[in-house]
Amino acid sequence: MKLPHFSMPMHSVRARFLLAAVLVEAVMLTLLVSNSLRLMNAYLVEQVEQHARQITPILTAATIAPLTQRDYATVQSVLDESLSQKGVSYLVVVDTQNNRVASSGWPKDLPLPSSNGRIELALQAANPVHHVHTPILMFGQQLGTLYLGLDLS
Repeated sequence: MKLPHFSMPMHSVRARFLLAAVLVEAVMLTLLVSNSLRLMNAYLVEQVEQHARQITPILTAATIAPLTQRDYATVQSVLDESLSQKGVSYLVVVDTQNNRVASSGWPKDLPLPSSNGRIELALQAANPVHHVHTPILMFGQQLGTLYLGLDLS
């Protein structure tokens, strides 16, 4: 008994339709995966920015009273206690003359980083820290600046 031959030459209509269907499915799968990654990245970036918007007012409010009284030991205590929680890699407070008042988690000999603009999570793989700085204000008068690093890992 002779078995049927199943090879399809490329010039048959059935083979062309099969190839076209496979190509369309590959393109659609690529588009779906890339769109899902884009949406997921946008959501994660929004979560990091929201976390920064939530934590900075709390930290600045906790440091206003000690800064006005020049109680730098209390400022240091607030930073140390805040850094004990996961999610923040460093906290630094500088006064209006740019002198470090208190620092926790950032080496004293390194200059402070500038604030990252827009977060690109794909570019943060080597250094998963989002740098933020915000002024510490009391009645519109600046008492200092708070620098913090949000851990993106």
